[in-house]
Amino acid sequence: MTSNGSRLAQRALTLAALCLFIGAAEANAPQGRLKAFSRSIRMRYNRVEGIFLGYRLGVAPRTWQGFGFFAEGGYGMHNQSPRWESGLEYQKDKTTFSLTLFDRTETNDRDITHTGENTVFTLLFKWDYQDYFRAKQGIEAKGAYRYRRYLRFLGRLSAFDYENMPLETGWSLFHPNRAFRTNPRIQPGDAGLLQLGFVLDTRIRSPIFRNAWHLSATCERGFRAFEYNGLILAVKRFQKVALGSQAFVVQARIGTRQSTHEQHLFDLGGVSTLRGYDIKEFTGNRMVMVNFDYLFGGDLLGRMPIRGLHLLNLILFFDAGWTHAVPKSETLLSGFGDLSLKDFKPNIGVGVGALRQFLRFNLALRLDRRNDPWVVSLRVKRKF
Repeated sequence: MTSNGSRLAQRALTLAALCLFIGAAEANAPQGRLKAFSRSIRMRYNRVEGIFLGYRLGVAPRTWQGFGFFAEGGYGMHNQSPRWESGLEYQKDKTTFSLTLFDRTETNDRDITHTGENTVFTLLFKWDYQDYFRAKQGIEAKGAYRYRRYLRFLGRLSAFDYENMPLETGWSLFHPNRAFRTNPRIQPGDAGLLQLGFVLDTRIRSPIFRNAWHLSATCERGFRAFEYNGLILAVKRFQKVALGSQAFVVQARIGTRQSTHEQHLFDLGGVSTLRGYDIKEFTGNRMVMVNFDYLFGGDLLGRMPIRGLHLLNLILFFDAGWTHAVPKSETLLSGFGDLSLKDFKPNIGVGVGALRQFLRFNLALRLDRRNDPWVVSLRVKRKF
């Protein structure tokens, strides 16, 4: 077969596999209700493992009275390294709990993109938005208690060893000659982490836009070789507008950590943060961010205002964010006192969403300097 033919065949196979990656790549997604027997294939693609193939098996017979066992293993084709985790789960009434032993490829960026979406754009364009580290020789206990219908209290205690992961692949479907971003080097060592928090979520599963709140707060305490305190607060409002088929989503997020290690910093820039800037252009251990999306019409609101375009939504958006680096000896709230509006990095943009935001195309422009080009981004299965 000619080289052109080989490339076409490779592209065809990759595109055929995208639907599998979108649905099956979420290796750390919540499992929902425990099933008597479950199994699934796990797949992902990133710049430190290349193609990763894994398999998960879960067993939870009714006679075990809410307890279950799971085991998962996989192998990175390019870094030639296995990953695994196994443990016990418990779910009954309002309480869930798990105890896990693991050797994982980890990222702190799942709030930016989910694994399936990140896999698709890494395969196609080398848009790997996540950064990675290895968390090995790990043990983790996690629990959640549903206090009210919309309110959950969460806790997590884990201990593991940080290890760096270098770039291992340079392939993509449409940009084989483009270079991947360097995966930032973290501080290796033995880590311990305690997290306590709550989530208030009034959203309802529905294909139609509904008014809702989503609030969360997480307190962190690092120990062993990485002693620090941290606090992350986030609030999001989904709100319909009385005039026509319109709605908006506004989000605010504040983070602070008493650490200067790479793996504990906050990054802004790119999708889900400041959409008019380069990916992770701004970094610090203090962070404030605001996002505002205004949506017009389409099936998202359950109406068809424009004949032939009822499957589309027009979105106007605005983002602004700020990061700052503070010495680890400072208090948890220091660094915010001198913050002013002129310190924020703003951008504006326009987007088009399709199929109730299953697909979304964004164009964004940074406002802190002139003559910069518009930044293009795509989203899959990520509404806002």
